[in-house]
Amino acid sequence: EHVPKLDAVKDWEEWVKSRVGSPPPASDLCLLQEYYAHDGWMLLMACVLMSRVSSWETKHRCISGFFEAYPTPSAALDA
Repeated sequence: EHVPKLDAVKDWEEWVKSRVGSPPPASDLCLLQEYYAHDGWMLLMACVLMSRVSSWETKHRCISGFFEAYPTPSAALDA
């Protein structure tokens, strides 16, 4: 399906969310990815950041700090 023209959609946030799948059910593995599976932007960035550090504590601290500073793609682009 194509992306409609800007003036054809009344609520873009609703339109985008209607096309995003639901997150998978939580596993018993307590994966960091599960904390961010509800949001495609957060999941993508969490996976990128996880590839740069090794320990769970460091990953959690760095990823949480990143999202405090840049909660949305627009905030990261504006930085």
